[in-house]
Amino acid sequence: MGERSKSRLVAFLTPPRYLLERVRWIFLLSALVMVAIPVPMILSRNAVGRPLQALAIASLLWLCWWWIRGYKRANFPPLWYVPEGIAVCAAVVAVGNPLYALGLVYTGLMFRSLYGTRRSVVATLLIYLVAFCGAVVISTSLTNADQSFVDALPQVPGLPLMAALLHIMTTSIARHERATFREKTLREAGAKLVSALDRESIYQATLDAALELVEGTPEVRVGFARGSEEGMTVVASAGYRAAEIRGDRFYVHTLPEPLRDRLLQKQPVEVERPESSDLRKALGLASRVRPFFVTPLLVGDELSTTTAHQQMYAVSRRR
Repeated sequence: MGERSKSRLVAFLTPPRYLLERVRWIFLLSALVMVAIPVPMILSRNAVGRPLQALAIASLLWLCWWWIRGYKRANFPPLWYVPEGIAVCAAVVAVGNPLYALGLVYTGLMFRSLYGTRRSVVATLLIYLVAFCGAVVISTSLTNADQSFVDALPQVPGLPLMAALLHIMTTSIARHERATFREKTLREAGAKLVSALDRESIYQATLDAALELVEGTPEVRVGFARGSEEGMTVVASAGYRAAEIRGDRFYVHTLPEPLRDRLLQKQPVEVERPESSDLRKALGLASRVRPFFVTPLLVGDELSTTTAHQQMYAVSRRR
């Protein structure tokens, strides 16, 4: 094993720093262990033919790759949900008795329930339910043992329960970590603003904080604008193609009335369709932008904004 492979292995086996990543890492290791356990049973029991045995082993290897890939990218594309179910079904059938593969099914579903929205977790749950029940039916028909189907039925209700609990836990941890991260970012930004000696330092501290709050989002840019309700100018910017928005004008009084009223009441607003040529012209936007947020920041009676663009997306703040 080369040095590069060793370093990758050590990095993979090192517990992550953040809580949610560490929870996912623990469940991934558990799932990988449960993938290895059925292999001796598949090879020794010969419950199915050699071709199905080979398919089951290949399915287990593919599951390892699929789960590790999804863990590293923190994402499981829905396109591969059905192949995952087929792989699980093939492995359960090859074991002979589906009850012996419950560990694989449960740990796999528990790990997968730590990712995605409620809808994607429900979709994954349905895939695993169909895979397990289908494997039970196939195993029963191959062995002519109706008892296998009866014994497996009580195990089914535990799958949705585990999926729901793990998804709720993930949502709670993620919400807590986001709140903690925002608090830390704003605290550090406040300290930088207090120690700032000139306007450029103030601009930079504000831009850095705005970029950090959207860390992980591709192609984000942030701008800081100064002025009044009649007109503001972007005086500083950072991030993706930031130079394009530097010098842009933004006229608050041309916003649609509901948005303007909210903004003047110190509430954030979202401008949904600035790509309209009339609205872009009225707002004074020179760069082509799509929906963006405007969050007011007030210092005395002076009005200014910061703007963050995600791809062609903008977030504005007034100070």
